[in-house]
Amino acid sequence: YGVSGHEWSVRRQVLEALPDWARDRAMVDDLGNIVIEMGPENDTTVFMAHMDEVGYEVSEIDAEGIVTLERIGGPVSSAWEGQTALLHFDPIESPNTRNGTGTDYSPKWKTQSLSASADPPIKGIFLTRDDPEQKNPDEMRVWFGLDRSNLRGLGVRKGMAVSSYKQALRMGSTKFVARSLDDRAGSTALLMAISKINPQALTKKIYFVWSVHEESGHLGALALSKIIALGTKRIYSVDTFVSSDTPLESPHFAYTVLGKGPVLRAIENSGASPFAERNFVIDAANKAGLPLQVGLTQGSTDGVDFAFWGAPNQGLSWPGRYSHSPGEVLDLRDLDNLSKLVVAIALSEES
Repeated sequence: YGVSGHEWSVRRQVLEALPDWARDRAMVDDLGNIVIEMGPENDTTVFMAHMDEVGYEVSEIDAEGIVTLERIGGPVSSAWEGQTALLHFDPIESPNTRNGTGTDYSPKWKTQSLSASADPPIKGIFLTRDDPEQKNPDEMRVWFGLDRSNLRGLGVRKGMAVSSYKQALRMGSTKFVARSLDDRAGSTALLMAISKINPQALTKKIYFVWSVHEESGHLGALALSKIIALGTKRIYSVDTFVSSDTPLESPHFAYTVLGKGPVLRAIENSGASPFAERNFVIDAANKAGLPLQVGLTQGSTDGVDFAFWGAPNQGLSWPGRYSHSPGEVLDLRDLDNLSKLVVAIALSEES
């Protein structure tokens, strides 16, 4: 679980899953980003996935214990009504996820991240809207079976994260469903990719980054961009592509087929990939014998903050269904090929 601004448990999982050499090199900044730098000073390329997920934070608690929530990111609230609610505690010591500048790479942050733990969440239920005629609830509320004084006695306070129970399931031989595949899948693709890379074989500077606060305004990427973006040649945001490959949607926009390969986000709300950069990715995929789909979609990704400094941002994605809902769907073959595509691009040289 890692609602935006509360990524500590995801950060620990990522650090623990890294190969030994990568964990030794990894730095955690004071905002909570994980940064791994490798390769010689040449053609700096950044691959970035985000560790956070959409969810809620405690806003107000009335005397009876009804908790009003603030949306964090873009959860589809109508899909959360009536679902199990989990009120999450943060560890006592962790990288400052609220007021950090993203410039302090003290080893203490990695040490704290690798030892971070917290009390188990309090279980409750998301309440349904008062007016059944509403298309979507005006606000989300949750009940934990305790009044305000009891909740406060347990340490519940404004700003604590609230999410819902999640379980990952296989559907058939290759489909996979879970909540928060955006961007657990992207984070996993980078972990799979870095395990296939020999840093001694690189001919250019490569950064692998697992960022925080993407869903709440790209704050982790923004902080990091102020440090390394000026010298960055290109950045790839490894994030979801919300596909219209569903039974009820028109295929005329954002149509990429699950199981047919990873997706290059050629156009999105925040920009378009330059022709030459798009061809660079396509050429890397072709040389590696990897399937690749090219699509246009809405939304934006972490790399937009690097584009301000002149580094073209391109999304490397997998086609996914039902983003920000309790049941996101992907095809595991796309995830596997996405990790291989990241490796192919990291090892590619200018033609």
